[in-house]
Amino acid sequence: MHHRFRRSRMIAYQKGRKMGLVEGPRMVAPEIVLFAKDLLLTIFFLLRSKRRFILYIGADPLNATAGLFLKRLGFAKVVVFYVIDYTPIRFISPIRNILYHWLRIVSTRKADFVWNISKRIWSLNSNLRSRGNMLVPSGVYASKQRQLSMQVSKRGRILLFVGHLDRSKGVQLAVEAMPLIMKAVGDVRLKIVGTGPMKHEIEKQITRNRLERWVELVGYMPNYEDVLSIMASSTVGLAPYVPDPTNISIFADPAKPKEYLASGVPVIITAVPEIAHEIARSKAGVIIGYDKQELAEAAINLLTNPKLYDNCVANAIKLAKEYEWDNIFQKATKEIIHAPRETGELN
Repeated sequence: MHHRFRRSRMIAYQKGRKMGLVEGPRMVAPEIVLFAKDLLLTIFFLLRSKRRFILYIGADPLNATAGLFLKRLGFAKVVVFYVIDYTPIRFISPIRNILYHWLRIVSTRKADFVWNISKRIWSLNSNLRSRGNMLVPSGVYASKQRQLSMQVSKRGRILLFVGHLDRSKGVQLAVEAMPLIMKAVGDVRLKIVGTGPMKHEIEKQITRNRLERWVELVGYMPNYEDVLSIMASSTVGLAPYVPDPTNISIFADPAKPKEYLASGVPVIITAVPEIAHEIARSKAGVIIGYDKQELAEAAINLLTNPKLYDNCVANAIKLAKEYEWDNIFQKATKEIIHAPRETGELN
């Protein structure tokens, strides 16, 4: 079986400005060949740049492995493996899955530092190494989003789902719950931003339940500033992840709930990612089971109880401040700078 992938690319930035773009060739080949192609092209692109890197951060096993090669060749001083997700079955192909996890284990053991995006992944990798194993969660530009949300007014009672439209994200549950919510809150609306393999199924679900007036399928929005504006104008954010053992969100730290929070939007979320429990502890939203009745009850409560809603808004903004990207990276790089010499350092 052959697969067509987007071409590999390298984008160079300087002080936040895009300075250049290099792209590799498009290929149709067995996935194992494409896997090797991505690894080799990453190394080639960076060698071609003729630069030596003080700090190399590889955001998956393939990129981390490339960094280890570059370090061996003297082109990278400190290599960080940023583990942004984990699932036992990462790929359908057994060969690619075995190779992926082998590279993951090697990268975890050989990198100077491992940045784990969640406590669950940190705990998993603690079995492979102790020194240099750090928690570096996903973040948001909370202050920037808050400024944006202050410029945008709320527009009615809007439930918002933002994300990839596949089964694991639970968008189908939001649509299922709408008839129940509408009985108690007649002017409620559901906006769905994103696209994916379930798009046509969701369209059929909306039509089948005659929800065209109440559910808007916005689609993909290329300008993320527009997405943030929709978040800021919405009332409640939905993150009903499916509690499936293969759901990548179990170990990952999805940014969507945090972006809702940073926009001052309380969150209704299932207890799948770790952030769900922080949202509940901080009273910045509501944890539910994967059940349309529970989702409906949580939404109705937030939409009809002004005091509860206002408290959740204040708590959401407060919680989001803990995940400011600048603070997260400053803390992480400071730990690297002050690490023992044998572990690796930037100095």
